[in-house]
Amino acid sequence: NLLIFDEPTNHLDVETIEVLEDAIEAFEGTVLLVSHDRALLRTLTTRVWALDRAIIEDFPGNFEEWEVKDTSRRRATARRRPPAEPAERRRAEKARPPKAPGPRPLTAARRRLESAEARVAELEARVRSLEGSLVDPSLYDSGDGARRASEVARELDTLRHSVRLAIGEWELASLDVERLSEG
Repeated sequence: NLLIFDEPTNHLDVETIEVLEDAIEAFEGTVLLVSHDRALLRTLTTRVWALDRAIIEDFPGNFEEWEVKDTSRRRATARRRPPAEPAERRRAEKARPPKAPGPRPLTAARRRLESAEARVAELEARVRSLEGSLVDPSLYDSGDGARRASEVARELDTLRHSVRLAIGEWELASLDVERLSEG
């Protein structure tokens, strides 16, 4: 009655992912699904256990509901002021020469957002390219095809992790732009 999946959509093409989704939906038991694939999570989940900084949040709704709650929580956290700094650090900053005027905070935040968007797009394009090479039959034609495919798969895993990190940076930059636009 229990199926456990750890990143089940890695290395799958779209058609296979759809078949997997249908099979999971048809399964009458319990499914524990660990994934960074937000589309899959939006399609299948009825309860969310979100792990963040070694803390597990048990959310009784689906993934879309959890995303709304999490976004609201992140916005609220971003609006809070940082804690007061120790006196020594304030004195050290006062002793430094004044900084040259830089770009306005909103302008700088927008630049960070644009840069983060470009980084995500670049990484996602590289992921698509590697995924394409994994489904290319010519990769497996030679005697060392399995080894080469394994190397590509490892590189793809690393790249997908980089995409997740870049999306996190984009989310933070987006929150900064939103916060600075409101204030």
